[in-house]
Amino acid sequence: MNIKKLFTAMLLCAITLPMAINAQKRDDSRYLQGAVPEVNGKVVFSKEFLINGMSKDEIYNRMLSYITDRMAKNNDPMSRVAYTNKEEGSIVALSNEWVVFSSGALSLDRTKIKFQFTALCSEGKCNIEISKISYTYRDTEKYQAEEWITDKYALNKTKTKLVIGLAKWRRKTVDLFDSYYSEIEKALSTQPEAAPEKTTPPASTSTGIVVIQVPQSSTNAQVQTTTNSTVASTLHKISPVDVQSKMTSDMCSCKVVIYVGEDADDMTIITAKRGISIGFIQGKPAAFAYLDAQQQSDAITSAKGYIIKIMDQGTKGVKMVLHCKPISSTIENGARVVTGEILSAESE
Repeated sequence: MNIKKLFTAMLLCAITLPMAINAQKRDDSRYLQGAVPEVNGKVVFSKEFLINGMSKDEIYNRMLSYITDRMAKNNDPMSRVAYTNKEEGSIVALSNEWVVFSSGALSLDRTKIKFQFTALCSEGKCNIEISKISYTYRDTEKYQAEEWITDKYALNKTKTKLVIGLAKWRRKTVDLFDSYYSEIEKALSTQPEAAPEKTTPPASTSTGIVVIQVPQSSTNAQVQTTTNSTVASTLHKISPVDVQSKMTSDMCSCKVVIYVGEDADDMTIITAKRGISIGFIQGKPAAFAYLDAQQQSDAITSAKGYIIKIMDQGTKGVKMVLHCKPISSTIENGARVVTGEILSAESE
């Protein structure tokens, strides 16, 4: 970081310090270590969406429609879809949009953020990558994400706190891309959209897999007939960090059931009607179970631990078992999101 950028960071620190002292204590856990992922020294946010039964063409068409509209909302000629190839399933967009840190009657603190958005569509899957992130502040000050929002610069030495002055850049960047992921999930889902509720999104959603539950009747998915008998599955222990890579596209249509309690005759059983996604919180693997908003989760969050079973809808065979420790329960986009750290796991 050169002298000019260091001076700017110190100036930002001086401006924001009084606000930091007077503000209520903020929970920044979702912005700490691992919230800004790096690949070969470059900041790269990524997310994989699994949509069982949806064709490559339909996913491509939905994504192209979404990102075209999203770039138009920026009201900036530099925000545009730059490349498309339907055969490859590739879409590349360049975004140049405002990120507002704070605004008031007499002041407006904001920055322009530029990045490349890439979508790669295939059968039942869409991979998103956001890279080449940079900022233009006050027209003349230019910064690269690698020297401004990474763990090295934006976190203290113990990785337990955000550095004052750079904190707002890291928070707003993570929040922006979380909003993209949320919009993409809606664009790729046929579920009716619920009334928005302003809440804190689940922690550390910079990378991971999102499983989207899509009703069979709304896609060209092949309907298969199976028996109602329970099929026993042979499960093997896997490392919690490998759960994400073990998630497959056919698990999108699986039933997700949460079991709370040690007594088999007195267990609380809750179905996560909206599916499950896997990610990381501060470098630790985590499961995000999506319930309907009206479903209660007190039994889960008050327990020492709980079990998630991912089961085949037809055969009832168990494909994966996750042993979790509760972290939080929040409302996001009309769904109750139960977040838990994955302590151990078994998979087919």
